[in-house]
Amino acid sequence: MRRRISLRPGEVYNNAKLENSRTAINRTGVFKHLTEKDFAIYPVKEGLLRIVFWLQPRKLKFDV
Repeated sequence: MRRRISLRPGEVYNNAKLENSRTAINRTGVFKHLTEKDFAIYPVKEGLLRIVFWLQPRKLKFDV
């Protein structure tokens, strides 16, 4: 899943990369659709942010 995240540790924050990451996670189909409410950005200390995604597994339907 980390390969889907465009932002890398130590990089300057870029909102477009955050949105690209959210879109890439949604495209996997593994998790419920992420919205703006499903992640948060926390300042840790000056010049450092923590970005947290809350992922919920999608319930898969199987034909039996």
